[in-house]
Amino acid sequence: MNNFKAEKMKREQGAITIAFALSVIVLVFMLAVTSMSYIGNDTKGASNLLINSKAFYGAEGGIELVLGELKNDGDGIFSNVTIGEALVSSTVTDDTLFTVAATVNGITESIQLVVYSLFSGAFYNAISSFDPTKELRFEGPHDKWADGEIFTYSTIGVYFAPGTIIGTVNVTVEEGVTVDNQSGSSITVDEFAPGATPETWPPFDTQYYDDFINNVGGYPSYGPDLITTDLNLSSFTDNVLFRTGQLIFNSGVTITGPGVIASAGDITVEETSTIGPDVKIIAGGEAFFKDASVLTGMESVLFATTAVNVGYKNDSFTSLEGSILSPTYVSVRSHNDLVNRGTIKGIIYSAGLAKINHVKVLGSIVANSFVDEEIHCTYIDFDVSYLPTTPPAGFNGPQTVIVQTWREQ
Repeated sequence: MNNFKAEKMKREQGAITIAFALSVIVLVFMLAVTSMSYIGNDTKGASNLLINSKAFYGAEGGIELVLGELKNDGDGIFSNVTIGEALVSSTVTDDTLFTVAATVNGITESIQLVVYSLFSGAFYNAISSFDPTKELRFEGPHDKWADGEIFTYSTIGVYFAPGTIIGTVNVTVEEGVTVDNQSGSSITVDEFAPGATPETWPPFDTQYYDDFINNVGGYPSYGPDLITTDLNLSSFTDNVLFRTGQLIFNSGVTITGPGVIASAGDITVEETSTIGPDVKIIAGGEAFFKDASVLTGMESVLFATTAVNVGYKNDSFTSLEGSILSPTYVSVRSHNDLVNRGTIKGIIYSAGLAKINHVKVLGSIVANSFVDEEIHCTYIDFDVSYLPTTPPAGFNGPQTVIVQTWREQ
C-alpha cells in the first residue's frame, strides 16, 4: 500500500463519531451488574469479577485510544499499552474491524469496533470525476496548487498545464491512461485494472430538499421577495423561512442561523451579505451566491435543483463553509489573482457538470465531469478536517458500530 492510500485509509477511519464509544461504557456497566447478580457471596467469583471489571476498563480505555488515534490520523493499532492494571493491545482486520484486548492476571476481555467512513470514499479525494469520456485538465495562466488524491475514470487522460504548482499529488487512473506529469511536479500514478471500480459514485437523494421546495411542512410563505433587513431564523416556525416564489437577500443583509431558507423558485444572495451559522439554503430553481458574501458553519448547505452559482460576477471575494450541492450543475468562480480568490471549506458536489474557476478549495470536489474538462486556476488542498462532521442530507453513509465480545483466559 503506497503512502497516499495509507493516508487516505487513515483519513477515512478518522471520520468517525467518538460519541459511539460511550455505548461501550453502558454495555460494560450492564454486563458488570448482571454478573454481580450471579456471583453472590462466591469469593472466587467475586475475585474474578473484579479482575474482569479491570480488564473491561482496560478494553474500554483501549477503544478510546483507538478512536483518539484515528481522529488524529493514526492507524489505531498498538501493542501492550498499560491502561490501569491492564495490558492492552489493538489489532485491525480488513481496515474496518478493530479488536481491543485487555488482560489482567491472565483474564482477557475484548471489545470489537467496526469503523466505516461517514462519507463515500470519493469525498476523501481532493478531486473525483466519473465520466470516462472526458479528459481531466488543470489549466490556466495563474498560479495553481493541488495537494491530495485525484481520482478519475477518464479513459482519455489527465493533463497538468505548464506553470501548475503541484503539491504532493497521487493520480489514480485506469491502467494505460496517460497522465501528463509535467517537469518539476511531485506526482505519482496509481493504476487500476480496466473494468475495476475502486471508487463508487456517491448517489445523492434529493428528497430532503424537495420536501422543503414543495413545502411539505406547510410553512406560510414569507411576504416580500426582496429582504432588506437583518433576520434571525429563530423568529420563524421551526427556524424555516419559506417563499413560494423567488427570494432575494439585499446587499449587506445578515441572516442569523441555524435554520433553513427555502424557495420553490430562485434564491439570490447579493454582494456583502452574511448568512449563518449552519443555514441550509434550498432553491427549487437556481441559487446565486454573489461575490463578497459569506456563508458560515460547516453544517451549512447551498443547494439548487437547476444550478448553484457561487461568485456570480467573478470580480471579488466569497467565503463559504459547508456543502455546495446540485443534482445538475455547480459553478464556483471568483477573482483571478491568488490573494483574492474565494475560499470554499467543505465539499462541492454536482451529479452533472461542475465549473471550477479561480477559487481556493479546502476539502473535496466530486463531479460527474467538468465544464470544458478543466479545473481552471484553482487552489485545491484536501484536508479531512474541512469535511462536514456528518454528511449533508441525501448522502447516507454507513455508521460506526461497536460490538462487544466476551473472552476469558
